[in-house]
Amino acid sequence: MQKKIALILTTIILAAAACRKGTFAPEQYYGKITVNSSALSIVDMDVYLDTTKAVRLKPGKSFTSGFRLAGKSTHLTIYKADSAHTSNNLILDTLLGIPKNNLLGLDVIYSELLGIKGVWDKTIISVPPDSIRLQIKYVSTVANANAPAVPSPCNLHVYFATNLKDSVDLGPLTINQFGKAFTFSYMDPNTKKIRVFYYNLYNPATGKRVTGYANQAAYVLYSFNATNSNGGMYALLTVTISDDASHAGAYKMPNAATLQKVN
Repeated sequence: MQKKIALILTTIILAAAACRKGTFAPEQYYGKITVNSSALSIVDMDVYLDTTKAVRLKPGKSFTSGFRLAGKSTHLTIYKADSAHTSNNLILDTLLGIPKNNLLGLDVIYSELLGIKGVWDKTIISVPPDSIRLQIKYVSTVANANAPAVPSPCNLHVYFATNLKDSVDLGPLTINQFGKAFTFSYMDPNTKKIRVFYYNLYNPATGKRVTGYANQAAYVLYSFNATNSNGGMYALLTVTISDDASHAGAYKMPNAATLQKVN
């Protein structure tokens, strides 16, 4: 009798075991990567995911990868497009953890103007609504046969008023290169009007001003007004020094720089 009962129990156990489902495979989760190239970038970018080229990315454009296994690292490298993969052409090299059922976004940039490359924080170009941020450079179209070469570097002084007392010294500034950014109040605190900006360039070797034939005390850099500017603006100003056609051997100093908005 006991043998019969043992046989029945064994049969039940084996049957129960046979009815069990197979072992489940571990759950798999996936995520994606988005790379956004800033519109301020000056080069196309070749984007690589785990050494495989994913896309060529133009300034101002974005790329989103396909699904990638979450919990694992992806090796992201970005180089200047069509360049040798050397350190001087490298924009970004990093390991990314793929998020679970989510999208990982990266803002990247290559900007010699802002002096940054790789991942960046876009808030650096945000400007308070009561202010303007500027970067200034000077260039030359002077033909050396007609006038002396424009010195480089020069010390750049900018002024907020005609009395030349309310000033900022931005020098030394190398020709053809933007200087450091500076931010100033949009409105003149005394007149409550939008500011007019003046400038002078000084040769640091001699201490003398770089002047035009008329030798004004200072030159108008830019006249900000409600049409051409606004609070919260980030802009680039270019001063172009040229030959004075009316006076051989003299510079023509512009009374208005060329403005290009960044934001």
